[in-house]
Amino acid sequence: MRVVIAEDLYLLREGLVRLLEAYDFEIVAAVGTAPELREALVAHKPDIGIVDVRLPPTNTDDGLRAAIAARKEVAGLPVLVLSQYVERLYARELLADQAGGVGYLLKDRVFNDEAFLGAIRTVAAGGTVLDPEVVRKLIAREKRTQRLTPRELQVLELMAQGRSNAAIAQKLRVSEKAVSKHAAGIFAKLGLLQSDDDNRRVLAVLAYLESLAMFRRYAFTWCYLGLFVLMELVQALLSPTAQTALIRWASTSVANLEHHPVGCLVASAFAGTGDRVAWPVLIAVALLAASRAVGNMRALLVCLAGQLVGTLVSEGIVAYRVDAGHLPVADRHLIDVGPSYVVVAAIMVALVCGTWLPRLAAAVVFAILVFGGDIFGGLSTLQVAAVGHLTAVAVGLACAIPMAAGGLSRRRGRRRGRSGT
Repeated sequence: MRVVIAEDLYLLREGLVRLLEAYDFEIVAAVGTAPELREALVAHKPDIGIVDVRLPPTNTDDGLRAAIAARKEVAGLPVLVLSQYVERLYARELLADQAGGVGYLLKDRVFNDEAFLGAIRTVAAGGTVLDPEVVRKLIAREKRTQRLTPRELQVLELMAQGRSNAAIAQKLRVSEKAVSKHAAGIFAKLGLLQSDDDNRRVLAVLAYLESLAMFRRYAFTWCYLGLFVLMELVQALLSPTAQTALIRWASTSVANLEHHPVGCLVASAFAGTGDRVAWPVLIAVALLAASRAVGNMRALLVCLAGQLVGTLVSEGIVAYRVDAGHLPVADRHLIDVGPSYVVVAAIMVALVCGTWLPRLAAAVVFAILVFGGDIFGGLSTLQVAAVGHLTAVAVGLACAIPMAAGGLSRRRGRRRGRSGT
């Protein structure tokens, strides 16, 4: 059986290699980073990949994400996750892609060679193997599982481990008919159809749980987009006079920043004056790309910095030029609203830190903004919007480059350590 191993700790990686080779497994690659893992899985197409969740460059969930990406390129590629952690969001995505051949074991709960090797062979054959603790953590926070009885939860955990009704009955010391009744109740309460195939039943349950987790995975994107659309609807319901008054209040003009800085800084990011159909699409694409590239919280912080710094720099220049007499006093009330600073900062993160898909999506949005929206028009005369967009680009790059460089330096350091060993 051909195996790819991904583990960043040298001793543990070499220990896995020696253990599996002792049982006649062929190790086609043993790697220590997520990019190396994805490349090895796609290039070698092994019978199974054994993957740690937390790998460089970020040491968060890179290993799991690389495995998911590889399974999209090599359909049905068997993957066994071996980790100290349960990463709920990406674990659900891995387990719910309907392809089978997946497993998730916790390192501190693998007690002997026989169980470990059995799990490898099961996953390589297209089965599903889950540690009971993994299952408990995957379903612990899902509200609909609260409808299940304690016995139904037990049955669901065993079902998610790929066990048949007969095996569950033996484990719980009940009749097979009783297990069938509990299973029917589980699927009815979860709104899932029953199936005679154990693996498909497991994947159906986990796919449902994954669908509940999608909001949390991209919470920043959905919340921002929802508030922006809500603001658009409010504007559409207002009279033209009221719309103008709202935009003037929300604008991050010099005058507003002096009188209600927090209110206008927040409101201006959600008040649009352009195409009410195009902006929600551009926001969704840019923010999803950024969140996919660096995660939900990092994307939020970068976009917040882009909005804040872009506004303060551009309006600060206006204030200075007005005080110096280079601009009329009326320019203290210039209208400056819209989500473009947020979107531009998100685009920079996706371009620098993303894989090919987030980068492509971000590049398309950026091209639309530059050539269709003329976001840098008037830069030579220091117009507010152009300066703000350029500042947002700088902020996005200033945040994204250290993220990418930090991951690269950690990966090189680990490689030097391995070569020195």
